[in-house]
Amino acid sequence: QFWTRDLAMCTPALCRLGHRDRVVRSWTWGLERFERAGRITTTIFHRRRPRDVYAYGCDSLPMLLWGLKHAGADHLVERHRDLLAREIQRFHDIVFDPALGMAKPDGYFSGPRDCMTGRSTVFANTMIALCGRLCEELRLPNPFVGRDVVGAMWQHHWMGDHFRDSLCRDIPSGDANVWPFFFGVVTDKQMQRRAQLFLAVDLDHG
Repeated sequence: QFWTRDLAMCTPALCRLGHRDRVVRSWTWGLERFERAGRITTTIFHRRRPRDVYAYGCDSLPMLLWGLKHAGADHLVERHRDLLAREIQRFHDIVFDPALGMAKPDGYFSGPRDCMTGRSTVFANTMIALCGRLCEELRLPNPFVGRDVVGAMWQHHWMGDHFRDSLCRDIPSGDANVWPFFFGVVTDKQMQRRAQLFLAVDLDHG
């Protein structure tokens, strides 16, 4: 089996540990199967069939691009440029709401918490911002040019000392207060310290 999100999250560390060749071979294997299927999915199952678990993953494409960048696999970006360009546009059409300037509030997209739902979550918006940045860095078509998704997140999700999880609830979550900083789409160190402190206090109080 092949899990796009899991390999992407581990790619930078695995490369630092000296396993870049194996990581690149894994990405090569996965991209060949995605190419045959004509789409990028969360998972490649037994008998090499790409499928999404449990719905279209808002992180599959952005994290794949993240993994390719950190593996220094520019040759794979070039080899699969047409597939990536099509999938970038499909990602935009499925996940992004142009009127809102953020992730669609009426869609459910698979993420690290799989079955948890939410209206325009911070995680989904982080993935949009990450995708736009990586499109620029990898010189791929970028349908998010001119879109300030991070600014919209600040306006709609930032509560002063933490990000609320989604538009439909004011409660915080680990996803909302870790991923924006982990992927560097939010670079304000003061915001990061506030969010980390809030989570620490919130967990301490159960």
